[in-house]
Amino acid sequence: MLKHLMSVKTLLSSLIFNFYFVYKCRIKASDGLSIKGFVYCKNDGVILLGSNVKINSGLRYNPIVGPSKSVFITRATGIIDIEDNVGISNAVLFSVCSIKIKKSTIIGAGTCIWDTDFHSIDYNNRVLESDRGISKPIVIGENSFIGANVIILKGTTIGNNVTIGAGSIVSGNIPDNQVWGGNPAKRIR
Repeated sequence: MLKHLMSVKTLLSSLIFNFYFVYKCRIKASDGLSIKGFVYCKNDGVILLGSNVKINSGLRYNPIVGPSKSVFITRATGIIDIEDNVGISNAVLFSVCSIKIKKSTIIGAGTCIWDTDFHSIDYNNRVLESDRGISKPIVIGENSFIGANVIILKGTTIGNNVTIGAGSIVSGNIPDNQVWGGNPAKRIR
């Protein structure tokens, strides 16, 4: 009986999180969206989710990086486009320009994907209220695996079937079928 009540509670919380994430945040989602935990969302742009996207958010659903959660933020010009069968755990996606994650990719816990610098590195520009930094699109290819605590910076293109090792900082272009890791990320094989 207790096990049955727990499964009903889990189902209800999943429905509530899905409703909040999709409707309150104005997300365009296809069938099969699965959200475990509360996802923080601030959508001033566009967020598109393909079929069977799975999002874990919170310590209870992925304890790897501690008490973090999944975060989706778009500015007015930002687009987050996630294709079918993508899995995301406790990751931060922040878009001023464009973030595209292609089919069947897994994004590990604690990963940050930022298509912007947020602000200038020049002090004279950084102190201006109008400073927004530089933004460039990010593309992550099909069937790729992004390990825990990876940072993917603006202008990065990651090919298909790529593995990025945990804790890596990635910028630039990574060809298909390779393994990269480190700070800065370099080809391992």
